[in-house]
Amino acid sequence: MSPSLPDRAFCSRLAGGTAVVVARVSPDLPEPNLTGAAEALTALFAAIPSIDPESDLVWHADPLGKPILIWAGELARWAGERGLDDRHLHVSNTHDREFHFVAVAYGDGIAGVGVDVVALERLQRRERGHLLRLARRIMGDEEWNSFESAVAGLTQDELVVRTAAHFSLMEAASKALGTGLALGLGLGRPGSVPARSIGIRRLAPEIELLFDGPAAQRMADLGAAHARCRSEILPDHALATVLLLRADGVSAG
Repeated sequence: MSPSLPDRAFCSRLAGGTAVVVARVSPDLPEPNLTGAAEALTALFAAIPSIDPESDLVWHADPLGKPILIWAGELARWAGERGLDDRHLHVSNTHDREFHFVAVAYGDGIAGVGVDVVALERLQRRERGHLLRLARRIMGDEEWNSFESAVAGLTQDELVVRTAAHFSLMEAASKALGTGLALGLGLGRPGSVPARSIGIRRLAPEIELLFDGPAAQRMADLGAAHARCRSEILPDHALATVLLLRADGVSAG
């Protein structure tokens, strides 16, 4: 089914024609995650009926904190009639300051989806040395060596953008793995993959991620073979979306 995009959602059509819809919603709403998921689903499936977020969707999390979205009510009936199985429905959410996004993808060849936003203002208040020390602490050696060379001649504003791109992609990738990042100093959930086990080998001409150690093992456990990524730098925030695809195109379970 082809997307029909509402004003507050946009579609990232990644390699292979897979669509990930990301909806921006107000964090002040009573249920921003459900509202964002409803908007994203409306964009993802052109023929979907009007969704009541509170009665048609159930949002919960697995033991690792990964969000799970389930059809309910009239939406479950509509999906059942069309052979749509919510085991193939993938969702992720993110918020920072006034920014709140929900990403939804559907497909039996998808292993996971992750979205992450970084408010640039949060990094703009930091001195150059602080940003570099932070990057060194959470980046593995290969990513750090590439990052250090790339930012050597950048202005402070350019450094902020580059740092935000890396950080948001790392977080989005960890969410696609279903674990989140362990950043040290007590930050992260039990079972989160260490930050240094995920990295960015390059941002251009095509984003390439690095998975090492626990992150590589998690990829194997999910049956994920490919990562498709999108990184968008807007005037006040960086937004990253990561989609993990299975090698055989068939979902586990």
